[in-house]
Amino acid sequence: MRLPLAYRAELSKLLSLPAVWITLAVLFALSPALGAVAGPRSAPYTGIGFLVLGVLAVTSEHDGGQARTTAMATPRRLPHRIASTAALLTLAFPAAAGCASATHLASGHPTAATTLPALTGGLTLAALLASAAGLLLRHAHGTVALLVGYFTFVGPVLRARFTGVADVLPDLAPVSARPLPVMLAWTLAALAAAFVTYRHRDI
Repeated sequence: MRLPLAYRAELSKLLSLPAVWITLAVLFALSPALGAVAGPRSAPYTGIGFLVLGVLAVTSEHDGGQARTTAMATPRRLPHRIASTAALLTLAFPAAAGCASATHLASGHPTAATTLPALTGGLTLAALLASAAGLLLRHAHGTVALLVGYFTFVGPVLRARFTGVADVLPDLAPVSARPLPVMLAWTLAALAAAFVTYRHRDI
């Protein structure tokens, strides 16, 4: 299957998942409330939703037993993963922009608009990073638990106790331009590891 056809198939598959629409509905419903209460500091909470979105985009096939069917339809694994990631990006980026905008509008702080691109980028990267983790682990609940545990507890504790590691750890709240390249580097590394693993293992 050619890459454009694979992309359209993956996007159609992603849009057909009820769990994806439920996740997006919850995100858009809660973003204004979180923005009103915590402003841009609500990014970690919104980011959890994008972690779930990224995991669902990948693990739904394994949980539902469709992975082997997909592998037969697209035997070239690398183009398939590229198409799948592009489909997730197509959905995650506008959703991130919408949630980030809703958060800022509800926060009532005009100066917070300066963090809007960073917040949009950070939420988008959270979904892509989570998709890579989901591809590696192939289990929705375990992957979500691992990611949420790291981003809500382990990561903050490490940054608080060892200030020097804050510049090299991924973060769900990139409210400035500085942390965004760090999150991008972790996302690209995770995607590369997931692609290589997926290419060489049994479905």
